[in-house]
Amino acid sequence: MARAVETINIQCTSCGHAGSLRQADLAVAVEDEVVTLANINQVIPKLVCKSCRQKLFRIEDGAARCLVDPEHGRRCEGCDCPIILPRLEVAPDSRLCQFCVDAGTEPDVESEWPRPPADMSRCPRCLERHAEKSATFVRENSKNGSLFIGCSNFPRCNWTAPFSPPNT
Repeated sequence: MARAVETINIQCTSCGHAGSLRQADLAVAVEDEVVTLANINQVIPKLVCKSCRQKLFRIEDGAARCLVDPEHGRRCEGCDCPIILPRLEVAPDSRLCQFCVDAGTEPDVESEWPRPPADMSRCPRCLERHAEKSATFVRENSKNGSLFIGCSNFPRCNWTAPFSPPNT
């Protein structure tokens, strides 16, 4: 069985408000009695900053190891929760969080479009507005055939950037 996460330290990336949650606080948010690294990402969507009511957090474990950083992470294709950074360090191409892997979830079928580069996986305009979901995708411009990176919140957000596929 995976080891329990005893404490997490959280900091709101919007207002800087910080705090800590113990295992007893975390376990209330998930169906499991014990929160581990395999299921901690299921707690994250339930966190809300007491000061500004936003939902973007940098999260560290009790040993000050970064688990979630909205600017450097990726979202799970199965549940849309953040994939914790220790999993991405071990398996950089992970498309599913450990919770979804354990549940037998299959990743989405590979898209016909390339993936945006890692540093462009979140929409910068939505991140400034503190939107909860701000994934990006690559699509083709119907007028000139060029590729671009767009925000998944379209039409609410119409941010785009040019995209050049890497040379293969």
